[in-house]
Amino acid sequence: MDSRAKRRNAIYLIMLAGLLAVIWASYKSFGAAGSPSEKSLSDLLSAVSQKQVANATLNADGDRVDWTDRSGAQHRTFYPVGYQLVDKFQEAQVPMTVTPPSSTNLWLTVLLPNILLFVVIGGFMVYMLKTTRRTESRV
Repeated sequence: MDSRAKRRNAIYLIMLAGLLAVIWASYKSFGAAGSPSEKSLSDLLSAVSQKQVANATLNADGDRVDWTDRSGAQHRTFYPVGYQLVDKFQEAQVPMTVTPPSSTNLWLTVLLPNILLFVVIGGFMVYMLKTTRRTESRV
């Protein structure tokens, strides 16, 4: 095998590895299996008043709370921004935690898939151009 074929195979292997990395990252970010069931705000408030909430995790963006009831079932509730849900949890003495605001990784979610797409399409176009030139030179 000549050096050109080895180099081409190495490039194809790198492109395949990059494509697999994007697929894996997409699967990990979108494949959130076992997400909690969604409950309305009134269901949450009823559970808090009946002391059925075991613990709660509020996100710092202030629009969602993930909570676990006494039976161990996990739920998610969205509430209006500015609603004073923390006070209700404190009155009912529900253990709370606050998660930091979600920060998406710009490289993995936007830039890397697009760059890899351009590299794959560009690589295919270069391959076709070289194949066409080789065919024309033989004729």
